[in-house]
Amino acid sequence: MIKFRKKSVAVTGAVAAIVLAGAAPVLANTYEDQVNALLNVAENFADSQGYSDTHNRYHGQLDEREYKTVTLNLDRGTEYLIVGQCDHDCSDMDLWLYDENGNEIDSDTLTDDTPIVRVSPIRSARFSLKTRIYACSVEPCYYGIGVYGR
Repeated sequence: MIKFRKKSVAVTGAVAAIVLAGAAPVLANTYEDQVNALLNVAENFADSQGYSDTHNRYHGQLDEREYKTVTLNLDRGTEYLIVGQCDHDCSDMDLWLYDENGNEIDSDTLTDDTPIVRVSPIRSARFSLKTRIYACSVEPCYYGIGVYGR
């Protein structure tokens, strides 16, 4: 099992507050543009906290109550901040992070559209990130995931 540090409520709340504050003025031509604009705000905050993007952004679309799992190779000794964002038709998106043995490492199941999970692996390993859309007023909802490390 991979050991990890539990997410800091202060950092998680700060990221969510900044992303939510940035959400209001986001005017985009497409749903994917909306998601990218919101991820740009999250990335700017992550940068200000010493993080940098470590993986390409993942984009997808899901209907309400559907989920998708992606695999992430994460390096030991790096503290990761993983942020999800979904389009303006989505009001509830959740993330779960699992180690290579299927153990839940962290999750964000709050009723919001900016889930955030964190991990600091003690060895390099392959993790699974499960994304689920719980509330989508116009299906499908588009979403994106940014992975940042320091």
